[in-house]
Amino acid sequence: MEVKIIGAGPAGLYFSLLGKKLNPNYNFSLYERGGRSENIRLGYTITESLREKLFSIGEDITTKIFSQATKPWTIQEHHSKGKIYDGKSTFRLYGIERSVLVNALREAASRKGVRIYYEQRIDEEKAYQFSRECDLLVGADGANSVVRNIYSQNFREHTITGTTAYIWLANRDNLKHMKTVIKDYYGHIFIGVSYPIRGNNNCLIVECKSASLDVLGLSAMVNSDQTISEEGIRFLHDLYTDGGSKFRIRSSNSRWRNSKYVRTDRLFHDNIALIGEAAQTLKFNTGSGLILAFETAEALAQSIREESSSLEQSLSQYASLVHQELNIKWLASEHLRNGAERVLTRYNELDGRSIVAILSGLM
Repeated sequence: MEVKIIGAGPAGLYFSLLGKKLNPNYNFSLYERGGRSENIRLGYTITESLREKLFSIGEDITTKIFSQATKPWTIQEHHSKGKIYDGKSTFRLYGIERSVLVNALREAASRKGVRIYYEQRIDEEKAYQFSRECDLLVGADGANSVVRNIYSQNFREHTITGTTAYIWLANRDNLKHMKTVIKDYYGHIFIGVSYPIRGNNNCLIVECKSASLDVLGLSAMVNSDQTISEEGIRFLHDLYTDGGSKFRIRSSNSRWRNSKYVRTDRLFHDNIALIGEAAQTLKFNTGSGLILAFETAEALAQSIREESSSLEQSLSQYASLVHQELNIKWLASEHLRNGAERVLTRYNELDGRSIVAILSGLM
């Protein structure tokens, strides 16, 4: 079987590695729009279950990845209305830089015989050509999937536009666990979630109402390529540096994005399948995107085994394997989306403990 995959991020890489392990005679090719080396200094949180999935594709590569990860933590610290609330997660989390994970998986995939082509721009014509040239075309190109957008009517795509905006940033602080800090800037509420990913390097996600960007002028504090400017960085640095927090914020190709959530009624069309956030986008939460990437990649890899009678049967099996879980994840994501919007809209009416419970998905 000839398999072409659009996107050499975690979903596409894990699918190709596991697919090659289960089906050594298949040919896997990855097409990535970026360069050979991933250099985005943002990060992921990894659960124990994801760690086990990584071990399933190779102990050596997993050991290498986790030698550069943080020590696991279970504590989640919340700063709200001048008080600090400590909460415990039900599972252990590791932090890791995206570049460490992605570059290690790319190296492993190349060693296993997966072909990776970089700086590839896929448009409608190219996607159609690929679908005719291969047995299976996989869209693993993330939340803004080109593959999904081209065949949106066939996948029955639904889009929900939220009322919030968010930005992923790099941050230096001596964090040992996840920390959520909520700031009130003249009635404009900002939720900042930071967690360690390597040494003193942390990932910081800031969320606010989309309208606040315009009112405060943040939407204009951008460079020509729409990345956040030094002026925008200074605003967030000053916002988060009082009250004992010592955030040293920097950009990593960071842009403010309006919240948009996409789901599809169908996960495949003809010989084209979607995995990861190409299939469904979720509210950012502890490891949610990476869990989605690995679980859908694993289900598709298992469904296309050589003993399957036909590709249509394999893809139908894939859809049935993940359908219920995707619905559960969507509902959980919706609950967290509504919770964040509730806190940003009604912050002054809520007490600190209620805010923590809402953002944790408990209310």
